[in-house]
Amino acid sequence: PSKKQKKKRKTSSSKHDVSAHHDLNIDQSQCDEMYINSSQRVESTVTPESTIMRTLHSGEITSHEQGFSVELESEISTTADDCSSEEEEFGVDDSYSEQGAQDSPTHLEMMESELAGKQHEIEELNRELEEMRVTYGTEGLQQLQEFEAAIKQRDGIITQLTANLQQARREKDETMREFLELTEQSQKLQIQFQQLQASETLRNSTHSSTAADLLQAKQQILTHQQQLEEQD
Repeated sequence: PSKKQKKKRKTSSSKHDVSAHHDLNIDQSQCDEMYINSSQRVESTVTPESTIMRTLHSGEITSHEQGFSVELESEISTTADDCSSEEEEFGVDDSYSEQGAQDSPTHLEMMESELAGKQHEIEELNRELEEMRVTYGTEGLQQLQEFEAAIKQRDGIITQLTANLQQARREKDETMREFLELTEQSQKLQIQFQQLQASETLRNSTHSSTAADLLQAKQQILTHQQQLEEQD
């Protein structure tokens, strides 16, 4: 990775150097234009001011011309210094641009070889994938169909079990309802049986008392008959 980064930096530096060299030419021309414009501006400004200064006193003309010459020389020297400093900076960039231009063909060749290798790997992977599709396509489709059939069968079993569970719940509710009804009927029958037992007991007691009364009446009749016979 460090080599690639260095190569990338060299490539970017070469691009930067070409643009910097182009900017150097532009800045050099701009410096020349600035120098020419400054000289033209000086020439254009000297004439009207010289005509004006002729009307002034001699002492004032001398001082003004001295001040103007100092300003002109400082402006021209500043422009020349700027241009020389820019030429030094771009001179260093030119050395880097020449070195980057020498290294760029090797870097491009390495990138092209890497790209060719990647393309070859992609072609190999595509070929293997196609072979796998051809080899396992039918078997995979059959397995998928079997899996779908198993899922459908499972869904059918779940549906049947759900229906059976619902039916069992309904039957349970029906059985519970019938049990409650039978329990209620049993309680009613038990009450009726108790009532019948009570009435039978009452009837038996009534019959026994009636028989005793009849027997006592018969005995009284016999006693009266015996008394009547004795009197006769």
